Amino acid sequence: MKESIYDKMTNAEREVADLLKEMGIKWRYEHPVFVWDENKRPRVWAPDFYLIPFGIYVEDGLASECKLCHIRFLIEKLIKLLEEDHTFEGA
Repeated sequence: MKESIYDKMTNAEREVADLLKEMGIKWRYEHPVFVWDENKRPRVWAPDFYLIPFGIYVEDGLASECKLCHIRFLIEKLIKLLEEDHTFEGA
């Protein structure tokens, strides 16, 4: 049986992934990003989610019902702002 990306996720990450799927938001799991540390050394960081339509990274920490509601609120607010600015046409 083929391994699913969900098999690599913690329960908290699966909850966030399910929320993003429910909202129709396309995402990548642990998409690497290159950053510089406080000593100006290059580092690779892989936050939990990269939200493709928005170009932002999300590190979920420990999900809870309250946190999931907050994530949903922030994404809905971001969509509204981008729609008003005419830079977002759906996920």
